[in-house]
Amino acid sequence: MSNEKQQAKLDDVLDRFYDKFGFYPFFSGFEETLMVEDRFINKLENAIQTNDPEIDISDYFPDGENL
Repeated sequence: MSNEKQQAKLDDVLDRFYDKFGFYPFFSGFEETLMVEDRFINKLENAIQTNDPEIDISDYFPDGENL
């Protein structure tokens, strides 16, 4: 998948996450290049579908600290 398509997919899921929970799932130490990984996007999709904003995405954040 092209970078543009992957970025559009991420933008969509982030918008839906924000609309549902009222915040973006970002943490300090976030590796921006990991944002477009399917695994990360799928975790956010799962959070939206299960109504669970506390889904564990800590493997993407070295210090695990919430902004």
